Amino acid sequence: MNFRTLFFAVASAIGVSASALPILDIALVDQGNGNLEVRFRPDENFDGVFSGIVFTIRWEVASGATLGNENQLSPIADYIPVTKSGPETDDGTYRYQPFVGFGFSSLATEGTSWVAGVEYVLCIIPVLNGVDLFEIVNDSWTAANNADYFVSLNGSNQTGIIYGNPAMVVEGTPIAGITVQLQPNPATDATVLTISAVKARW
Repeated sequence: MNFRTLFFAVASAIGVSASALPILDIALVDQGNGNLEVRFRPDENFDGVFSGIVFTIRWEVASGATLGNENQLSPIADYIPVTKSGPETDDGTYRYQPFVGFGFSSLATEGTSWVAGVEYVLCIIPVLNGVDLFEIVNDSWTAANNADYFVSLNGSNQTGIIYGNPAMVVEGTPIAGITVQLQPNPATDATVLTISAVKARW
């Protein structure tokens, strides 16, 4: 299915305008508790229809990690519900999970609006197991599978950039005397992973 055509058709049916729209950037952030947070950032104020979004998270097959079901809070869950689009798919060394969202009511109708430059949490996705770097990507697999990052606002393509670094999730049973710290988190250029262990006394 071509999501771009569908978003345009929905916007045409509900009669929304494409004038004065923001560009929407997206990022994936490690919450530090085994959850990934998908954030978006508009570059202009907006209270129209978030017609649709497509994005894909990629990580290494060898990690054994899988993604749980996405969680959303109101009012975002009301105007752009997001869900997985198909199953996780392995291609070479990478595993992919596309997500898609469709919106039909305006932000104004839901009693909210966006402020330029502010980050908003689209959804939170739990990592069920594994340790890996997760990232939102556009690559040859996403291009071939209609899963590149794409945003439609009022039926118009307003896709921005994927910003930030890959998000690292450390998941598993804590071991006494071992701490793991990632700073800064999120980061824009570089980050430091520190693993500390207390030496055993025999």
